[in-house]
Amino acid sequence: MRTSASYVLIAAVAALLAGCGGSGAPGAIPQGSDAQLVRGQSWAAPEAAKSDLLYVSDIRQLSVYSYPSGELVGLIGNSQFSRLAGECVDASGDIFVASLGNGKIFEYAHGSKKALNTLDAPAKSSPVGCAIDPTTGNLAVTSLPRKDGTGSVAIYAHAQGSPQIYTDSRIRGYFFCSYDGDGNLFIDGRSSLDVFRFAELPAGSSSFVDIKLSHKLTIPGSVQFDGKYVTVGDQAAAKAYEFSIKGSVGTLVNTTPLDGLKGLLRDRAFWIQGDKIVVAGTNGPTLGVDFFAYPGGGHATKIVTKDVRYPLGLAVSLAPH
Repeated sequence: MRTSASYVLIAAVAALLAGCGGSGAPGAIPQGSDAQLVRGQSWAAPEAAKSDLLYVSDIRQLSVYSYPSGELVGLIGNSQFSRLAGECVDASGDIFVASLGNGKIFEYAHGSKKALNTLDAPAKSSPVGCAIDPTTGNLAVTSLPRKDGTGSVAIYAHAQGSPQIYTDSRIRGYFFCSYDGDGNLFIDGRSSLDVFRFAELPAGSSSFVDIKLSHKLTIPGSVQFDGKYVTVGDQAAAKAYEFSIKGSVGTLVNTTPLDGLKGLLRDRAFWIQGDKIVVAGTNGPTLGVDFFAYPGGGHATKIVTKDVRYPLGLAVSLAPH
């Protein structure tokens, strides 16, 4: 049965714990860490801020790599990190990461080791994914319900302060989300009966439009607008699916195969950057970050495993001009 599998993304983590060019060379990794974060001692290569960067959320730390070379250039720790999950990036290159274990969202400037801001998710919810509205700068955060709680989509005006809360009666757990270029928000999630759901919160609206996808998906994965289509992941499949959304219907126009990803959670999360899709996935027993051509897919062109333990989110931040 698929019922128990749909929330395995969260359950597995809980069990473990109870644009612009340039790819600068990596800096020296602190001696003795062997690329592991020494508790309370974040580090970053001096030249990291000048490079495009790939951030990977990994349980209790953010691992930072030069992009697209995939060289480790920093590790970010925070005493408040608890089961880091989805990420998103604003127009300035600031990274936002959801901490599903304690209901917080952290913001870091490109290449910085110190948090710029910390936001609180709605009470009794576990934030999973996030997205920035390119038309307003608003931050959307999707959450799963905690015990006696309710999942929701929380939208923070200009990524600050207290959020406005939105819910859909057909969705109990909200997984990942993405805005398109017009400020329409797309989300995937699960119903109270554990059925995959997909919906849109149109720009300026307070009500969701439930969308019927022409291809059946099982376990909600990443959602990202690629500039033309809304691409949706399925954690039970080594594929990414591009949909054309018109009204309440999503028509499959292309499938990107992610060959080589194996296991139940083959596609935990992905990030599309130009002609590449970077995936936090599973290659058999090995956890890693895999680079594929987009939208063609096929076999990975690069696999990064250095300091990758249990990746649940990732995003590319372009270096400021």
